[in-house]
Amino acid sequence: MPRVLIIGAGITGLSAAYFLKKHCDVLLIEKSGKTGGWIQTDVRGGFLCEQGPRGCRGVGQGEATLNLVHSLGIQDQLIEANPLAKKRFIWTDGRLEALSPSFLFKKGLIRECLFEFFRRKSQEEDESIASFFSRRFGVKTAEILADAITTGIYAGDIHTLSMRSCFPGLWEMESILRGYLFKRKKGGSIPLFSFKEGMVTLPLALEKNVQDHLLLRTEVLSYKNNKARLSNGKEVAYDYLIDTTPLKEVSKSSIALIHLGFDNDTIKNPGFGHLIPTGNDPHVLGVVYDSCLFPQQNKQTKLTVMVGGARFPEVVNTSKERLIEIALSALKRQMDIDERPSFVHSHLCKDAIPQYSVGHHRLIEEYEAKWKNHFFLGSSTEGVAVNCLISQADRLAKKIALELQ
Repeated sequence: MPRVLIIGAGITGLSAAYFLKKHCDVLLIEKSGKTGGWIQTDVRGGFLCEQGPRGCRGVGQGEATLNLVHSLGIQDQLIEANPLAKKRFIWTDGRLEALSPSFLFKKGLIRECLFEFFRRKSQEEDESIASFFSRRFGVKTAEILADAITTGIYAGDIHTLSMRSCFPGLWEMESILRGYLFKRKKGGSIPLFSFKEGMVTLPLALEKNVQDHLLLRTEVLSYKNNKARLSNGKEVAYDYLIDTTPLKEVSKSSIALIHLGFDNDTIKNPGFGHLIPTGNDPHVLGVVYDSCLFPQQNKQTKLTVMVGGARFPEVVNTSKERLIEIALSALKRQMDIDERPSFVHSHLCKDAIPQYSVGHHRLIEEYEAKWKNHFFLGSSTEGVAVNCLISQADRLAKKIALELQ
């Protein structure tokens, strides 16, 4: 039976192993002692702390994720986000404001949208996010909305990140409004979802289903001519190889997550949370209102302050005490929270978020052209969201399965 060797047991590798095991011999190798990659959940003192992604959307690529959830039989663990989470906020010019038509009108952004359909498509093969939004909507939209959105997803710099690779759907349509209308035509949004005991539920269920194919605490030292040399001294032959580990050529952004719990209801404006465009805070990227988002997961008020990213790379060398001080200061200034938290937990996600620079697609094309029956998946290639990673694995598994027929 043909063998597929998969390197890395994050959500991409686990999903690929699960999808392929019915079609071929699969060996999934992970150098650490645990699976799941950045999807880790920590429960302390009644507060649930996500150390990575905190949910998925059920629309678009989320359909593959929901199909996987049902296939694993863990649909009874699903929880939907609070309807209040549809409300998003932005901290700009010293004010916390709801992202709404009135906000866009006040900032003079609605007028620019009216002309977007008539703007010409770019002839460049790629451009920065800042360039794309400035060209289609004006500099103000780029610096406020595009920056905030990019901060929330990539914790990166809109002047260096690739529009084509970071937002491929919008790049292909060359229109934000067309993209929005197309989404509405397809049926609108399905609520954000997670699991009762956190996002780790998904990789744990996958691990249980592929445990006979899983080898932990083992590293692939090298591979060539369809043979891989392992750290345990063994050599493994394979027909296909799927490498989900980070690509060295792709830079990464680091963020610290400061989890704060409060005895009282300190959130005056319930919602998903708020994001902070560059220039409005030198350290903080945004705040997630966890107890509003998924109230089932926390007994009392819980917030997560995100610090670092491209605007504050020094986060990796900053003490926990200083990070907590930065977080509390931001809550006081931006949310008028003076109360001392009853729970504090900080976690550094070093080199966690790949940064797709302009021209990133060329790098991926070169990798794909260089190797036969070698595939490179994961967050270093095309998308950092859980849905995107599972969808990648699903597409490739179907391709390999078809070839093996």
